[in-house]
Amino acid sequence: MLSTNSHHKSGPSRRGVIIVLAAILLIVIFAFLAFSIDVGYMTMTQAQLQNAADAAAMAGSYKIGETPADVRQAAKEVAYANTAAGAPVVVPDEDIDLGIFDYTNKTFEINETLPNAVRVRTRVVDQPLFFAPVIKHYDFDMETTAIAMLNPRDIVFVVDLSGSMNDDTEPCWATQVINEKFAPLGYPSVANPLMEQVFADFGYGTYPGSVQYIGAPLGVSQDDTA
Repeated sequence: MLSTNSHHKSGPSRRGVIIVLAAILLIVIFAFLAFSIDVGYMTMTQAQLQNAADAAAMAGSYKIGETPADVRQAAKEVAYANTAAGAPVVVPDEDIDLGIFDYTNKTFEINETLPNAVRVRTRVVDQPLFFAPVIKHYDFDMETTAIAMLNPRDIVFVVDLSGSMNDDTEPCWATQVINEKFAPLGYPSVANPLMEQVFADFGYGTYPGSVQYIGAPLGVSQDDTA
């Protein structure tokens, strides 16, 4: 009777290989985390910096016409009220420029004498990252810029000097009507001083002056309403 014995040769231990693979996989996992979390963090920081720059530039533009120091102070206060990367946004004076913005060409030229716009730069420097240090990226710098322009508008205020807002001081006829109304009460020329003041204020000369019909050069017939 023959007996056979089988001998199996044991292979080398694979435990060391698993450790190496796990280390490599961890690096890959942290790389993906860096891409998803750190890149999102950078994008959020950029948006926060831009919001702060926009608000600061607008606040500074409201102070145009006052001193450059007033403009910068207003911009810095509003910027500090905003946060980026978890901290208030601090803007130094050198990052706030007063100048002239050319709306057509979209250019900004520094000019503190007659400015019409304010430019603000906000930034973070050496801001630490969360997972990117695994792939040798430890921090990041970020800068944003905003320009706010003060665009003047032509505004006309029409005010009735009589206070009634009822066309009582129209020089062509109102003075006569007012005088006729108050004449029975013993004030036949009560409106004259008022119209004299109107003429003086607007440089019309001495009241009553001469009646001019604006529509005459256009062939409009003369009447009481001119």
